Amino acid sequence: MIERAVPATLPHLLELLGGVDQICGAAGVGEGFRDELRLVVEEALVNVIKHGFTDREPDCLRLTLTLAPWQGRPAVRVEIQDRGLPFDPLTVPMPAIDVAAEDRLLGGLGVMLIRQLSDQQSYRHDAEHGNCLTIVKYLPASKAD
Repeated sequence: MIERAVPATLPHLLELLGGVDQICGAAGVGEGFRDELRLVVEEALVNVIKHGFTDREPDCLRLTLTLAPWQGRPAVRVEIQDRGLPFDPLTVPMPAIDVAAEDRLLGGLGVMLIRQLSDQQSYRHDAEHGNCLTIVKYLPASKAD
């Protein structure tokens, strides 16, 4: 398990993403899997950093990465906790990607990537721990993927 807790600011993003590289190295997966997981985690973290603290100073952002079976399959489990504004990103509607960009509502592309590049997502919020987004990505059958 890899756990990092840093201020919820963009300068700390690379430190958090280093944890993704570390867990992928431990899993022995290829660049494709690592790059997809990095993109998923980066999208989720940037959403928290940019939108979670609009009404206050940034607080702590905690990233926990676990390499363990999930529902009987080897997986990386990502947990992102923050005490920013309560927000369930999984309620964001899928963007209309079949519409020209200038005719489309802003937002939603990052959440779409999270949904498409990971296998399971869940969200919970409580007064004690704040927001918690959990993302699961199953390891590929071939570690070279």
